[in-house]
Amino acid sequence: MKRFSGAMMALLGTALLPTAASAVQIPDRGVYVGVYGGVHLSLDDWALGDLEQGAKTVDDGGAVGLRVGAHMAKWVGLEINAGYIPTSTTDDDKIHALDAGFDLYFQATSGRVGVYAMGGSGIYTALAGATGTDVDWQANVGLGVKVMTNDWMDVRIDARHLFTDGLDDNAYNLELTLGIDFWAWRETEDTDRDGIADKVDDCPTVFGVASAKGCPS
Repeated sequence: MKRFSGAMMALLGTALLPTAASAVQIPDRGVYVGVYGGVHLSLDDWALGDLEQGAKTVDDGGAVGLRVGAHMAKWVGLEINAGYIPTSTTDDDKIHALDAGFDLYFQATSGRVGVYAMGGSGIYTALAGATGTDVDWQANVGLGVKVMTNDWMDVRIDARHLFTDGLDDNAYNLELTLGIDFWAWRETEDTDRDGIADKVDDCPTVFGVASAKGCPS
């Protein structure tokens, strides 16, 4: 866990190294594909399996996955994700699980940095292992931060609190991940079409140059 946290901080620190502000901005609209990895923590009696076979509580595990998302406007987006969770029961029987679903997120951006809150729903599926096959629902809420490293890539950290079926009542899981998104298409508002985004253009309606922060030289 300490090594994972250290890796997240090191990568985020690298992403925050100074670059030309007018060249790297979080898109107002766009489509991206991402990869992520991290830890999946079972906080309270998560029982992914057939209860008729005897309930087994699921332990902590890793998490790796893929996601596809879209900014529909500068403050809102939609994302679909699927993650593989290699884990085990508390008595060390192996389980291979899948976490899949969607999230709607609302973000505030400033230049190349975005902070967002998200919420969504989906499923947990036991693919193989000690619990047999099973499908349980999940709902989640979370927070995240993303930093654009260049025009076509961002680095992001996410924390999601997931609610799902438990042994007696709902159970709670926590997922902490570090990921990279690759932007297949992006659009940033540039009213005067001078190549400098409106959000960092001091003269957004007059064609200008970067050395004058978007104003005429």
